Amino acid sequence: MKFIKEFAIFCDGGFGNRFNALVSGLTLANHFGWNYTIYWPQNNWCQAAFDKIFETSIQAVDRKLTELAPELHQHHALLHDEIGANTIARPFHDAYKFQDLNSFGQQIEKHERVFFYPALIPSWLPQNLLDETIRSLKIQKSIQDKARQFMQEELKAAPYYGIHLRRTDLNIGYSDEEVQTICNLHPEKMFFVCSDDPYAEIMAQRLPHVKARRKASYVEKKVASGIWTAPTADDDGRVYHGNIQRSEDSVLEALIDMLVLGHAEQLGMTGSTFKTVSKMICQASPLMPLPALPPIEYPALSDLKKLTVMAQNNFSGKVQWVHYLDQAHRPADAIELMKEGLRTLNGTDLGLASAKMSELLLKTGAHRESLLYMYAANRLMPHEKVIQSNIQLLEAHL
Repeated sequence: MKFIKEFAIFCDGGFGNRFNALVSGLTLANHFGWNYTIYWPQNNWCQAAFDKIFETSIQAVDRKLTELAPELHQHHALLHDEIGANTIARPFHDAYKFQDLNSFGQQIEKHERVFFYPALIPSWLPQNLLDETIRSLKIQKSIQDKARQFMQEELKAAPYYGIHLRRTDLNIGYSDEEVQTICNLHPEKMFFVCSDDPYAEIMAQRLPHVKARRKASYVEKKVASGIWTAPTADDDGRVYHGNIQRSEDSVLEALIDMLVLGHAEQLGMTGSTFKTVSKMICQASPLMPLPALPPIEYPALSDLKKLTVMAQNNFSGKVQWVHYLDQAHRPADAIELMKEGLRTLNGTDLGLASAKMSELLLKTGAHRESLLYMYAANRLMPHEKVIQSNIQLLEAHL
């Protein structure tokens, strides 16, 4: 393979995105034997310096993307999205498009200088090589010690369930009410809850078997007068729907939570990098051995809404999670999710969805509302005798 003169690993965003870029880049550099430079800018997304997080002989350079841009005119940019490419005025090339290491090597060998920033770990990187890299990246001992102490003293060094509540800029995953429901359903189990919102942690700890760390510092707003999701220019001038300012202390506090969360049997389906990175770190380098717990299946309604919106615009694609919630004895959630599906359907599919909504409402005793949805189904599917029969039964009941 042609020798790569410069392999620049750019680590940006919050810690999860940075860690993904770092591990991916180092895995490639180590595999192919390339010299590399790590860039770790201290900016509003993460004010914690590289050596405040890791105990390693590896050095990282604190330079922002806009500072580097004039020096990257000869680099082949493999990036997460086009925003980064526009910032450095280079053509966008997708860092995730390769099939495996071999295809990556074959396509990259014609370039002498490569600028690499994937906010997520590419699926084509082998897990065994990633684990080797993760084990080589030691988190600072002081951070490890605080996480281990919490696990020993508060969680009794016994297996526990973990719930991550990402609020502020994303607000994904469980609601406060869902956390209470889950924990009430399993009073004999221990739960660890962590969040970027101190109020969410306070709410969760209303139950004695739920633990959370009261952090000394939390994420703040970059523009105090704006909402968390306001379009905000970051320190490089890129505009995102994230009004975020993470101080060094808030990042280090979150890392302690991340290590505790990583040892838990985690609940929820969210794609938060905080959750996925925590598990990845602790599976490769656990702080203490803990027996596995059986999973608790209780998907967050907000996550299911996203899946429903993403599903194909047909009845079967929209209704699969409604069936799941109905079978799981969560009728109110099933009805709310069915409403999401109704918004994007038409014709016969909308008729089928209306009939399903009628069925769900009938189970809750809402006979009049159930009849209204059955009328709608009949208008869309006038020849369905089952629907006409159901209308007669509902009218007789009322």
